[in-house]
Amino acid sequence: MYPVDPVKLIASIVYRDEPVRSDIKDFMMRRWGLVDYESEPTPYTTDDKLLEEMGTPLFRTFVSFTRLVDPERSHSLKCPVSDWKTVSAIKGSAG
Repeated sequence: MYPVDPVKLIASIVYRDEPVRSDIKDFMMRRWGLVDYESEPTPYTTDDKLLEEMGTPLFRTFVSFTRLVDPERSHSLKCPVSDWKTVSAIKGSAG
């Protein structure tokens, strides 16, 4: 088997309210380290179920982290949706 280089960790944040985006980003940074890039927000209209569940308008930003990760571990890095909902619920947002 050939050695595999570490890869960049990239995540998407879908949110309705700016304070929730900030809380989720902070939550991710506690798990994965410093953010080295964050995209500008764009409208999110892709998932009807999510739009119905969270309300509108929704926005999406992408973030990437400075720490590189072993691609063989990437499946264990996925943040459970329930954790994100917990972060959002703390601030009183549905999402």
